[in-house]
Amino acid sequence: MMSNNKFLIINCDDFGWDKFANEGILILAAKQKISSLSIMANLVESDDLKKIPDLNNISSGLHLNLTVGKPISPISEVSSLVDENEVFLSQKALIKNAFLGKIKTNELEKEILAQLNFLKENHIKVSHIDSHKHIHQYPFIGPMILNILKKNRIEKIRNCRLTNLSHYKMKIVKIFTLSTNSYLKHFTTPQCLIPDFSVLGKADLEIFKNSISKAFRKYNVVEFMTHPATQNRDDSYLNRVDEFNFWLNEDWKQFLDENNIEVINYNQFGKRL
Repeated sequence: MMSNNKFLIINCDDFGWDKFANEGILILAAKQKISSLSIMANLVESDDLKKIPDLNNISSGLHLNLTVGKPISPISEVSSLVDENEVFLSQKALIKNAFLGKIKTNELEKEILAQLNFLKENHIKVSHIDSHKHIHQYPFIGPMILNILKKNRIEKIRNCRLTNLSHYKMKIVKIFTLSTNSYLKHFTTPQCLIPDFSVLGKADLEIFKNSISKAFRKYNVVEFMTHPATQNRDDSYLNRVDEFNFWLNEDWKQFLDENNIEVINYNQFGKRL
């Protein structure tokens, strides 16, 4: 099936975040401009998932979310994960409470499985797991999540080894992931993650070529993280429209062909590294 030794997964995060993300991702998937997407199960509506099982050559993962919105589980059964308003703890509070031993493992497992089961009940074959804000590789909470995923025989997850550290947030992610790198041996993962469109706040062919060339100098299975949408959000630094237009209109496939790089999805990726 795979004819060379350079493979690229193009994953759209945040399906379910809003109607503009859903619209943009579905357009790109239908046109085979991406290879994978990941879904925010606690935010997405069942109706928004109906078109996904019919997409050809697109893998669908869980974008595990424990920091935005409400849990899928009954609040009374996951009380250690929420604040006084019955919404998920902030990212900072989640890490802090995990450090203090206030996050109950059984409640965390309940919510993770509830998000997975919601997708399965809506006929989504879950190919992999990544997470909102990369929390599966954060200190204290990350090992808890990864142990739960291992226990429940999840095989494929994102590797948050970033190729661009030019933004301070990316430097923080690198430091955080040091505490969980050893847990990745239990999973099948790409070797690195390209975050450049998010880091730089724009998307163009020059950025794409530079980021791809840099990643494949060292690795041969690479994931490109993207957040396309047909409209931007006032509460987000992401240039979602720019990313959408790039994947839709730029001739980036020619560059990949010239460099013998094959686009695959998470279902096609199965060899342990």
